[in-house]
Amino acid sequence: MRVWLDDIRPMPADFDIHVKTADDAIRLLQTGKVTAISLDHDLGEDPTHTNNGGCVADWIEQAAYHGKIPELVATVHSDNCGATIAMRQALENTNKYWGKIRGLFWVDDDGVLRGVGPFTPTDRVVEVVYLPGTPSEDIKALVLSTLKAKKA
Repeated sequence: MRVWLDDIRPMPADFDIHVKTADDAIRLLQTGKVTAISLDHDLGEDPTHTNNGGCVADWIEQAAYHGKIPELVATVHSDNCGATIAMRQALENTNKYWGKIRGLFWVDDDGVLRGVGPFTPTDRVVEVVYLPGTPSEDIKALVLSTLKAKKA
């Protein structure tokens, strides 16, 4: 199951379920059936700071450490730069527990998946966490769907 966590942006077509709260995302993760999740940070009014994508990223990190959830692909599509850094760090920590790789990618005008270099257009870069051996077409699809959702 591919989960899209966002309270405003519409779900891209290649995701299976759209949730708008951290609690709903965590409930789905607890089933062990989530294979991919894309996280937004700011989820509406949150005076207690307990309903945001950062809480989900932290939960994934802890669950991975304790072996409570299977490996999954996680991306962050939030526009909140400060929160994005912390979320990516939590998700990067899961890589240590699952043996995954983190990479920054973009797709050029010819549809070719590229790594980040000195002349990369920064508005087209997406961070992807993936397992060794993940087909480049799967990574490319994640990059394109995340970019499309960011523009929506």
